[in-house]
Amino acid sequence: MIVVPYSFTFIKQVQQHFEKEEAMDRPPFTERVLMHRDFMSRLVDQIVPFLFYVFIMAFFLSIFFLRKMLISLRSLREETKMMRDGDLNVRLDVLTEDELGDVTKAFNDMALALKTKTQELVLKDMYTRARCSDMPYTMSHTCLVMGRT
Repeated sequence: MIVVPYSFTFIKQVQQHFEKEEAMDRPPFTERVLMHRDFMSRLVDQIVPFLFYVFIMAFFLSIFFLRKMLISLRSLREETKMMRDGDLNVRLDVLTEDELGDVTKAFNDMALALKTKTQELVLKDMYTRARCSDMPYTMSHTCLVMGRT
């Protein structure tokens, strides 16, 4: 955007300064010092606004990317709360292919694994209860006590 024209301006000024210095045979020391001071002051006058612009752009870009990352983290936090409350059907959309995307994929895998393991435990519990209900009282009592441990 604006960075390219500024960089060309800097390059052009440096080239002009060298050409001006080469055009003179061997300027006296004081004249050379004055030329360098003039050149440096002009260069600094142009670099300071350029650097200010670069820092402002870097600040706004960092805010933009930080917001995007925070949105992903907030959704991860909300879905984790839903899972904590018992909803094992939660899934997150993978928005990025970076570390945060990897965490999101791992969260989805964990949610699926928890749901599968929970269903397996429910089936085992139902099976144990069904087997124990068919037994006589003394054996079913032992079966229930063993099923709780």
